[in-house]
Amino acid sequence: MKWKGVSPVVRLNHKVCHKGVSVSKKAMWKVEARSERNPLLAKWDILIRPV
Repeated sequence: MKWKGVSPVVRLNHKVCHKGVSVSKKAMWKVEARSERNPLLAKWDILIRPV
């Protein structure tokens, strides 16, 4: 498989993802302050601006 003539780099991740891990409310407020939703697609479209 190639995209614009370049093959992808593929690596196997051995880390375990734990269920139930969440972000604190304070950290989430910081992310939400930078986020913008599309009024027509509010449920599916979100843009998070970098700091």
